[in-house]
Amino acid sequence: MNRQLIQYLGGVILLLFLTACATIGERYPVSLTYQGGVSSPSQSATSQKVMVFPLEDTRKDPNLIGQRTHLFGQMDTFETTAPAGEKIAELLVEALRQRGWDAHLAGPGMRPEQITGDRVVTGKIQTLWAEAVSHFGYTQIITRIGFDLKIMDPVTGGKMTFKIEDENTPQGGFLSRWIHSRQL
Repeated sequence: MNRQLIQYLGGVILLLFLTACATIGERYPVSLTYQGGVSSPSQSATSQKVMVFPLEDTRKDPNLIGQRTHLFGQMDTFETTAPAGEKIAELLVEALRQRGWDAHLAGPGMRPEQITGDRVVTGKIQTLWAEAVSHFGYTQIITRIGFDLKIMDPVTGGKMTFKIEDENTPQGGFLSRWIHSRQL
């Protein structure tokens, strides 16, 4: 599940920058959404109930998720339209549902210790950043994500902690084949 979640979240961030052509020196609101495909639910997962709480955002500036540096040095910044912790929790709920889990987003005012029957997912956002740098003929895009997730089972008292980190550096543009062949 960890690797797939990393790929989905990295893909969402990458998609944001591939579709976000912007003018110079602006701040642009970006909506984080889940674009994953439908997969067949796991037999063991269908009976499992999961309550996902919004992730705590521990980044220096929780509104910013990236920047784009234009060819001549001008810089645009990208900020979230909603708190990133809430949007990441929604993405996680959707990904779990597509895998057959009975996942729900925790309601306002709910606390993890109040849940008695479902598994509980909490966590912290350490890193959520995408950076696009324009060069002649291509754009280099670097995405970095880092999350700490904690899954608790109040029935058994079991706890699992996951540290999810990934960095992705794709390049794209009309000279990308030539550039990739020169880098190999």
